Amino acid sequence: MATARVSRARARPSLGREVGLWLLLAEDARIALLMLNRGRYYLLRQVFGVGPAEANLVTFVAVLGMVDAAQRRTAWLRAPGAPSRSDVALGAAAATTALAAIAGPNRDGTRNELFMAFALLHELVAPARGMVRGAARAPWRLRRVFVDQAERLANATTKGS
Repeated sequence: MATARVSRARARPSLGREVGLWLLLAEDARIALLMLNRGRYYLLRQVFGVGPAEANLVTFVAVLGMVDAAQRRTAWLRAPGAPSRSDVALGAAAATTALAAIAGPNRDGTRNELFMAFALLHELVAPARGMVRGAARAPWRLRRVFVDQAERLANATTKGS
């Protein structure tokens, strides 16, 4: 029985050894970063002739320049433009097919994909239509408020005199 305990204890690594491995890995990463930093100082001294005091500023400016260049190179990814006619047609066909699958057949066995597409479009556009109407009427409402205020002021001045 004592031999079974000893064999199990030997098969399992100790916690101290695992912690030691993690500390060793952390130290290796720290040494690698220090060596990279030393290489950066050497490169900046050789290329630009700056010392360690100005190295961080030169590195910051170089990183900003690279970020700006990367943004300019990838600007087309952020603004792809309007979809082509074929993309619109493919999207409409996919949406129609999906709506037909959701709606199912009519009583006569036919499908009303176009009707379902218009119903869905109406439900999506209805709130925006009310917002557009309200925004279109806003200048007239504002004008009416100013006219009412001016009339009140005129009435107040005529009553007061």
